[in-house]
Amino acid sequence: MAFLIWALKKGDKIITITNNRPEWNFADMGMSMIGVIHVPVFTSLNLSEYQYIIHHSEAKIILVSDKKLYKVVGSAAAASGQPVQVYSFDEIEGVKSWKEIVETGRLSSAKHKQTV
Repeated sequence: MAFLIWALKKGDKIITITNNRPEWNFADMGMSMIGVIHVPVFTSLNLSEYQYIIHHSEAKIILVSDKKLYKVVGSAAAASGQPVQVYSFDEIEGVKSWKEIVETGRLSSAKHKQTV
C-alpha cells in the first residue's frame, strides 16, 4: 500500500539528503509549519549507513537532491524494509518530484489553512 503524502501528521518524519539549495529551505519551512520532524542527513554516507538511518528513523518520505544520490538512497530505501517514498528536487525520469508534494499542498491549502 502506497503512503499518501496528504496523510502526513504532526510528529511524522521526513528525511532530506541534499546539497545546499533553496528547495531544502522551502521543505524545512513547510515541515515546521505542519509539525513534521525534519531529519537532515549528510550526502556523503554509504548504502548501509543510509539503510540504517531510513530503517530506524521511521521516516515516511525522503527528499534527495539529484540522480547520483537517488541511486544510492533509492536502493537503501528499498532494502530498509520501511514503507518510505523517495522524491527528488531534480527532475529524474521515473522518480517522484518534490513538486508533487507542493502541488498537493496547494490544492488542499483551503481545507487545512486553519489547522496550519
